[in-house]
Amino acid sequence: MRNGRSRVRFGVCEFIFFGTQNFDLRSNAIERVHIALPVVVMLSSNSNAIKRFTYDWLIRFAELHPVEVPDYNNFMDQFLDGPYSPLCSKYAAISPVFTTLITQHMPYMFHKHLTEIVKGKIANVDVPLTHKYKIYACTECHIMRPTAPGMLGWLETNRVVIYSQLIATMFDDLSDHILTVHELKYLLKFGPRDRFFHVRGVLTEPFKFSELWPLLQHCKETRIDLKNLIYDDNIATVLRENQVFPNEVWLCGLNVSDKAVLEIVDYFLALPKFPELLLFKFLQFKPVSLREAIITKLVSIGFKNHSKLSPEVPFRTICIWVEDSRVSCRFTHAY
Repeated sequence: MRNGRSRVRFGVCEFIFFGTQNFDLRSNAIERVHIALPVVVMLSSNSNAIKRFTYDWLIRFAELHPVEVPDYNNFMDQFLDGPYSPLCSKYAAISPVFTTLITQHMPYMFHKHLTEIVKGKIANVDVPLTHKYKIYACTECHIMRPTAPGMLGWLETNRVVIYSQLIATMFDDLSDHILTVHELKYLLKFGPRDRFFHVRGVLTEPFKFSELWPLLQHCKETRIDLKNLIYDDNIATVLRENQVFPNEVWLCGLNVSDKAVLEIVDYFLALPKFPELLLFKFLQFKPVSLREAIITKLVSIGFKNHSKLSPEVPFRTICIWVEDSRVSCRFTHAY
């Protein structure tokens, strides 16, 4: 390295790295590299390879075409319905080459307000077979009952992406939806920021909350009621490590200590903005003393208690909702 600059050449591509420290190609370690400028060596014998590399990159660009969905609260003003024409893409207008690329390689996109998934497949829509990826952009996606293990796997097998502001399982009972952990992860893999995820059902195998919560980091509203989802007393630590800032959280099937419950409340109290609604459901009854401790914490940071009087008895459900500086709490024995 001379004057903070090093030159590395791989095949037909040459890279100049500007940095302040040496780097070792054998260990693949590059420390504090400030600028990396690619310099393509245009040799006649390699020009075809470079063109092929460039074209493959442009194909990938087309395959990753951005998806837009209407705002959940204002969708009627701007909602699209039906297949999205590649010619409507702003990238298709760049040049004839881009028109061809976008037309041939952009994912199939279908816009709809409500998408229903029935027995693992999209209802009332013919899914094309000619596209590598199929994206269904919608305001709401309802997963209709019943769902058996493996049904939702059809989506991934056929490269169908649900890109929705809201994904919700429609149910009468938890057993209406039985899904694998992998299927749950696939539902959470795609979607816009600030989305809503409401899921109730039964997982075919135990799954730790500490593995699920990071997948919910872009969710504005989360309602989780999953049998075989494993909570433990480090739940507050999991929340702190991932720094999720939701407007609404439902956690059902909790089997944690009173101390863990207070730590969860402390986490949400420490956020820049307290969620508008928190709902916790416990497998076991909780004592009146926990109720008093929760209300004390809420009032201590400036909330005005507007809770309605209710019998001071052991409870299984906590509902806390906030409006401006007022907080209301409801503690009930019903699950």
